[in-house]
Amino acid sequence: SPAAAAAAAAAALPNSRRIFVGNLSPDSCSVPGLTETFGQFGTVNDVSLHGLWKRSVDNNLGDDDASEGSADSKKKNKKKRKSKVRPYAFVTYADADSARQAVDQWSLLSSSSDKLYSGCVVKTAVPTKPRHKSNARKLRAQERRELVAYLAREANVVLQCPKSHLDRLGDYLSSSFEYKCKVLGNLDPGRRTVGLLFVKANDPASLASSLLNIPYAAIAVNKLYVVDGGAVRGNTIGSVAKKSLERMALLRDNEKETDRTCIIVRVQAFPPKIRSDLISAMDAMWDEESLDGVNISPTGFTHTLSVVQMEGDLKGDNKD
Repeated sequence: SPAAAAAAAAAALPNSRRIFVGNLSPDSCSVPGLTETFGQFGTVNDVSLHGLWKRSVDNNLGDDDASEGSADSKKKNKKKRKSKVRPYAFVTYADADSARQAVDQWSLLSSSSDKLYSGCVVKTAVPTKPRHKSNARKLRAQERRELVAYLAREANVVLQCPKSHLDRLGDYLSSSFEYKCKVLGNLDPGRRTVGLLFVKANDPASLASSLLNIPYAAIAVNKLYVVDGGAVRGNTIGSVAKKSLERMALLRDNEKETDRTCIIVRVQAFPPKIRSDLISAMDAMWDEESLDGVNISPTGFTHTLSVVQMEGDLKGDNKD
């Protein structure tokens, strides 16, 4: 029975000065009322009331509004009130004897005299067990950061393909002796339908041209990025654009030894949504002196600038 369960809980915690009062009426319970009622069993040091129902702005109608309200609105408001969790309270006594007396004698008091709190559940409050936060999430985040750093440092070819093809394409490249490449791994695309496969090839340009001539690879690979020079860290479009322009300036210096008079760069990015913002930021930072003879165009290009976002979200320069 409930009384026996309450008595067993009280026996398990003989020194507990705190009791739990549940199933309170939301329209009648109050801290002064609880203090007066449970003060019959001993000195009450504290009353903590939780989950007290409060009228929302929509339901806080005056007498005139309530009288003019339709039957549907009153029914709706009544339904909202019924759906709220009933309040509960914790009462702390000055000594454990008073708490035990309240638990033992409450059923008699509530059934005989005090109708206001009839139906309430009174039992010894059980201390909550301390929660031990798991480090699993931190470990997973740390492992992902280490994987991202490794892939960014080692990979020079990034394949964009449907996530259903990631493992199969990786197995195909690993088992082939023709391409002389090492499959480093892939990043979990989450809810995205496409993912990235990171590869380290002895000759990235040769690998890129060879894959386009293989029917299976041509179908499976959406885009191929040849990335060289290491990772660029930044949390804004502007920081990545600045680094990209520095790479283009180095490219122009290296091409001075050849007979090429103009360098046209195609910019491709993953995810594609950052491409337009990236090009706009690069255009705003363009320095004619350091980038003389360099232009950006999707057609007639001589070089390709590949920007692959591996983690996080790139923000605009007007954000923190």
